[in-house]
Amino acid sequence: MKKYFDIKETPFGYDEAATYRALCLFSGIMHLIFHYIYIFTIKEAIDPFWQRMLVGFVPLIVLWLESNIAWVKKHFILLCMIMIHANNFWFIYLMYINQFMPEYYTGYFIVVMAIGFTFSRLSQLFWFVVSTTFYLIAAFLLSTEIHISPIPAFSIIAAIFLLAWILLHLKITFNNRLNEKNLQLEIKNKEITDSINYAKRIQDAILPSANQLNKYLKDGFVLYVPKDIVAGDFYWMEHVNGITYFAAADCTGHGVPGAMVSVVCSNALSKAVTEEGLSDPGKILDRTREIVVSSFARNGEDVKDGMDISFCKIDLENLKMEWAGANNPLWIFRKKTTEEKEAEQNSPTTTENSSEFKLMEIRGNIQPIGKIDHPKPFTTHLIDLKKGDSIYLITDGYADQFGGEKGKKLKSTNLKKLLIGMQHVPMNHQKERLLEAFLKWKSDFEQVDDVCVIGVRI
Repeated sequence: MKKYFDIKETPFGYDEAATYRALCLFSGIMHLIFHYIYIFTIKEAIDPFWQRMLVGFVPLIVLWLESNIAWVKKHFILLCMIMIHANNFWFIYLMYINQFMPEYYTGYFIVVMAIGFTFSRLSQLFWFVVSTTFYLIAAFLLSTEIHISPIPAFSIIAAIFLLAWILLHLKITFNNRLNEKNLQLEIKNKEITDSINYAKRIQDAILPSANQLNKYLKDGFVLYVPKDIVAGDFYWMEHVNGITYFAAADCTGHGVPGAMVSVVCSNALSKAVTEEGLSDPGKILDRTREIVVSSFARNGEDVKDGMDISFCKIDLENLKMEWAGANNPLWIFRKKTTEEKEAEQNSPTTTENSSEFKLMEIRGNIQPIGKIDHPKPFTTHLIDLKKGDSIYLITDGYADQFGGEKGKKLKSTNLKKLLIGMQHVPMNHQKERLLEAFLKWKSDFEQVDDVCVIGVRI
C-alpha cells in the first residue's frame, strides 16, 4: 500500500499517478462522510443522499479499477481530472440548494484546501483553483434560479469549461510525454556517443603517433578526415630492421562498423610483419587476408567484410621500394628528364602530365583483403626511387566526394591534377592545401566517406 501511494520525484516533477490516487481516496472518503459532518450543525440542511453516495463511491471505484484494468490505468489521470470537476460542481451544488449557508461555505473551503494539498505540482493546484473559482462565480451569478441541474446556462458553461480543461490537460500531458521521450533519447544518444568516443580512443591507439610518422617519414604527411567520429579508413606503420612499412587502408563501411573491421585488419597487418617476420608486401597482404578471414569465420557465419589497401615497403637509404595493393593504387610524381620534356614539346598532343612532373600510377590487384570466391596471390612491385619523387597512398574517399557547382564526384583525374599542381609545394603545406581543396569542393554537401591520403617525398 505504501508503495502504491509513494510519490516519487521524476525529471518533470512528482509522480502524477500517485498524487491522483491520494486524491481519489481522500475525495471519496470526504463525500461519504460529508453528511455526518454537517448533520449535527445544520439540522435543516438538504442532503441528496443517493447522489452523494454515487459521487463518493465513484473515486473509490476508479481507484480500485486503476490497479486492475489497463485501460483505466492508462487514462487514470484524465479520469481524475473529470472527477475533480465533478467534486467542485457537487460541492457548489450543495451550497446552492442550501442557499449558500455559512456552514457550507466553511466546509467547502476546508475541503478545497485539503484537496489542494494533495497536488504535488504547482500547475495542477493552479488550474484546480481556477476551475473552483469559476464554478463559484457561475453559481453566484445564477443564484436566482431554484436548482442548478435544470439551468441550461450553467450546464453549458460548465461543459465548455470542462472540455477546455480536458483538452488543456491532454496538451500538457502530451508535451510532458514528448519532453520525457526527448529526454530519454538525449540520454540514449549521450550513452551511444560516449561509447563511440571510447571506441575512437581504442582506434586512435592503433594509429601511428605523430612522433613515429615524423621519425620514419620525415618529409611527409597524413591527411586523415573521418566521416564520423570513428572511421573505416586507417593508416598503418611499422619500422623493422631499418625498413619502414606503411599503408593507407579502407575497410568495409564507415563509422562504428568500419572502425571495428579496421581494428581487426590493422592487428592482422602488425601480426604478419612484426610477429611472423614477413617482409614481402605481396606475401604480407596474403597472410593478412588469411588472418582476417580466420578472425571473421570464428562465429561460423559467412562474413565478407574486408579492406582495400595500398601497402609500401621503403628503404630510404638505398632508394628502393616494394609495393602491393588491393584495389587501391600507388601514385608517384617524378620530375621529367630533359629528353622527356623535348619529346613532349614535339608531340602534337598534350596529356595530364604536360608539366615539369609526370605521374606514374601502379594499380593493385583487383581483389580486396577478405573472403572472396577465388583469391589470388597479391603482386609485389619493385620500384627504384629517385630524389625528389613524391609518393601518394590514397583511399577512395577524397575522389568520391560530391561537390562543386554541379554536385558531382571529384574523381581521381581531378585529384591527380590537383597533386601535380602542388609538386613545388613542401609536403607539410600540401596537406593544408589538400584539406582546403576538399572542404571547398565539398561545400555544403555531406561527406560521403572517410578520407585518408599519405604523401612522402624522397
